Amino acid sequence: MFVPTLFWVDESSLQFKTPNEAQNVTYYCTDRVTANGGPTPDTCNPVSASDIATFQAGMQACFQAAVNQGLSIAITPHLDDGLGLGGWRNGLRFDPLEKYGDYSYVDFMLYPLADALNAVLQEDTEVDFGMQGEMSATVFYYPNSYIDIIPILRQRVLAGKPSSWSSNIRIGTSTNFNKLCGCVLVNLVDPSEYLSLYPAAFAPLKSEFDLNAIQQLYSDIDFIGISSYASNTPDFTIDKLESATYQFATEIASFGVDIPDLIFNQGKKLYWNEYGVGGGTNQNGQVPATTAAEAAATPFFGVFGTYACDTDPWQLCDGPNVNGPLSYLEYFFNMTVAYVNSGGKGSPDCPGCQYRTDGVFLWNDASWDFQALYPESTSSQGSYRIPFLVDLLNEHNSQVIGSSQQSSRSAGSTAGRRKMLRA
Repeated sequence: MFVPTLFWVDESSLQFKTPNEAQNVTYYCTDRVTANGGPTPDTCNPVSASDIATFQAGMQACFQAAVNQGLSIAITPHLDDGLGLGGWRNGLRFDPLEKYGDYSYVDFMLYPLADALNAVLQEDTEVDFGMQGEMSATVFYYPNSYIDIIPILRQRVLAGKPSSWSSNIRIGTSTNFNKLCGCVLVNLVDPSEYLSLYPAAFAPLKSEFDLNAIQQLYSDIDFIGISSYASNTPDFTIDKLESATYQFATEIASFGVDIPDLIFNQGKKLYWNEYGVGGGTNQNGQVPATTAAEAAATPFFGVFGTYACDTDPWQLCDGPNVNGPLSYLEYFFNMTVAYVNSGGKGSPDCPGCQYRTDGVFLWNDASWDFQALYPESTSSQGSYRIPFLVDLLNEHNSQVIGSSQQSSRSAGSTAGRRKMLRA
């Protein structure tokens, strides 16, 4: 999955903040320059036409490399805090069609991505184009804008291509699994506590939202993506891997959207487009878990920065020492493989399951990166690479690829139910 990451700047708030504080957009930018320590904000100059052209050319080169390898393309665009002041994209309220400064979100992010795809698209290229990633508030405050964007993106991606290619292009939304409006209980960390308090907290604000438009948006899209970071216990049962989906489905039902109906009756795909366990216990990214229970409770927290032995939650510097967090990580991914192989709801191998997933995309960054794909995941001290998990991932994906090839030749195969785990 490609996660193109650009930036927003909120000039109305120049102080460090908790990630869930309300954020607004003054302008967008593409190049954040990190301040040299202290309380000084980072700098990020307003985006220019030249910046957009450079971004589009870079993404086109990346997409071309994927096409050359015969890969499908999935896109989940992110916006990060351009001043580095701790803002989180999920609660960012912006109309994607409105200009903030000289450009709108579609101008500097979505249209360049669509045009880059168009330049490399082949007949057999499968595309899952998320209009945003882990940015929920913009979807629920401005659904009509996203409804308007869908046909424009599809037209730009397919411009000049045969109409028969259109079935390979899927456009969807990608949000967090909870805190969908970003307007209530935003600083609650525990997802279960949030869900229990949400109905009463949201009720007075419900009239602010265009429920018909939100329902129409979810009817118009081809797939639904969520960041799937469910809190669990170390000995969870297989159905608990659906906890994030359950919480998402329960919360979005307050907007009149029926997730089971969409995925089981209306043909929408459901993706877990961020997935994994970070092994952190605090949103500051500096405190590693020391027990399996801590790692299980907050999979959405990790440890940032270049790999270091003293902050490694998996304690890999001492060799194959299976400590509490590492033992949980192994259990978690073994259960994940079992879940995706089962197909979810209705499978005897998935007792209690009520949903399914059509794709799982691993979050590979910092302490989540057990494949050590990123340079900072390896240092002179060691690496986040965990060979037995890499082997598990590769073995599963190889079997899925082989089964999928066989299913194309053998009628009645159930191989299509199995899903790859992808970075």
